[in-house]
Amino acid sequence: MRGRTSAELKQLAKRALLGKYGTAVGAILVNYAVAAGLVMVIYFFAIIGVFAALFSGNSRASNAPVIIIIIIGVAILFASLVIEYMLMPGYINLYLNICKGRRYALGDLLFAFKNTPGKFLLISFIIIGLVVVMTGFNFLISMVGMLTHSFVLNIVLDWGSMLLIYVLMFLFYMNFGLTLYILVDEPQKGIMEALRESYRMMHGNRGRYFRLIISFIGWFLLGYLSIGLAFLWLVPYMGCTFTYFYMDIREQQAAAYAVPEEPVQEYMYQNQREPYRMEQTEVIPANEEHTEEDI
Repeated sequence: MRGRTSAELKQLAKRALLGKYGTAVGAILVNYAVAAGLVMVIYFFAIIGVFAALFSGNSRASNAPVIIIIIIGVAILFASLVIEYMLMPGYINLYLNICKGRRYALGDLLFAFKNTPGKFLLISFIIIGLVVVMTGFNFLISMVGMLTHSFVLNIVLDWGSMLLIYVLMFLFYMNFGLTLYILVDEPQKGIMEALRESYRMMHGNRGRYFRLIISFIGWFLLGYLSIGLAFLWLVPYMGCTFTYFYMDIREQQAAAYAVPEEPVQEYMYQNQREPYRMEQTEVIPANEEHTEEDI
């Protein structure tokens, strides 16, 4: 069975979102509001930390408030990242409901908080850990480049490390990009099971996935040129398109492993009819006269 093209998937997404953009855009605004609120809190503590540092002096005791404020700021940053990653399954749940024609609402965003939250919390910690490791690696490479006192080598190392990180992220998504879709669509599955299934589903579909990502580059440029306003329309559009990509692969798998019913039924009926015909005998009516030859 041939998979749908990028244009066909986008057309399906447009049809699914007709009359539903209000809720979809509202979900994006919720994300913006949460992110903006947390950033404001972080900036607030950062400003307090600056003033505390200016008026604290040089003694160790006077530096205690600054240290406490830094710790609070880092904790808030960590909490904001956890909330952002915990909302990701909610957006997938919303798009799945829209694309499958089911009931949908802004409450769908709380999917990860209501369905096996420990599993999604663990995923959030893993993602944050990977981000910290990649950021630390990039920072370490930059420091090494600075110690060489060579501008060219510093640029090469800095951009080379960033390129390596992006390549690794790309390879990860090419193999495990459907993991969250699987966990939301089938909450009973574990993380490792979903990772393995995503790897199997992406086999033979990586080219389509790559072409689908590339097809949105122009839209991304338009989104940035519009100071982010176009993303209110673009993010739901992309979300439903990639959701249909996941559903399309599911449909292919169902068709590939489906058991044909008609041949099986014919085979069963033939096996039932053949013995029946073999066992048939001639029945002589009771009122028929018998001759000696018949006896």
